[in-house]
Amino acid sequence: MQRREWEDRISNQIIVIKKKNNLLETQNCLYSSPKKYPWHIHADGKEEGYSRIRLVAVDYSDRTKRDEDERTEAVKKKSVSVYANMTPEQIKYLFMQLCMGYEHIELSSQKFFAEDSTKKGTATLLNIKRETYDRKNQKRELPWIVNIRNGSGVSVRNPNGGTHCKKGTYEEEGSVTVYLSDEEMFSILSRTCAVIHAFEQKQLYRERDAKNFQNLFSLIRKDLDRRMPYSTEKIQKIREAA
Repeated sequence: MQRREWEDRISNQIIVIKKKNNLLETQNCLYSSPKKYPWHIHADGKEEGYSRIRLVAVDYSDRTKRDEDERTEAVKKKSVSVYANMTPEQIKYLFMQLCMGYEHIELSSQKFFAEDSTKKGTATLLNIKRETYDRKNQKRELPWIVNIRNGSGVSVRNPNGGTHCKKGTYEEEGSVTVYLSDEEMFSILSRTCAVIHAFEQKQLYRERDAKNFQNLFSLIRKDLDRRMPYSTEKIQKIREAA
């Protein structure tokens, strides 16, 4: 029963690039802003949540190994899976730089999440960069380097009310690095930007569409009342009066 539910679940995956030993995918974690702030478009608060694009990297290189007889056999090791969240603007920024042909591009972010200052929190570290040449001044076939690290640490409260990871307490739990070509990175960013654009267009016109639906419903209701003198409501009123 559980397997059936998992198979029927609608995936939030936007695109996945699979390599020999790892993969990188983007997931749709976009949420609309509160009705009070319709022009914010994206949610960005504790109450309504945070509208983000999630990057997930998986390293499955440890699935196989060679034994003493040089024969490859499967190993029961879990794949390393890590994630990091990006704002829609960060995705657009990278895509713009790629399209403009910049040779060196870099974006880094560090996030720390904790319920309160007395517990351990979760840390995500993201670094995306493009380097045309390696240390030996050789041109890279795969110039894009995406590194995602996940870990935990002791939570410390900031003066402004937030929290951060206490220095020296960070413990890494997983790290995955994926190397991509320009074409692969273009596929990831262009597809993800298309989803962001579609979401934003839908949010911008949601009030207009809601009003149009209400007006249409009102017209249909009036037409039905005209065609059917004894509508359901009128019949109900007649029964109550009787």
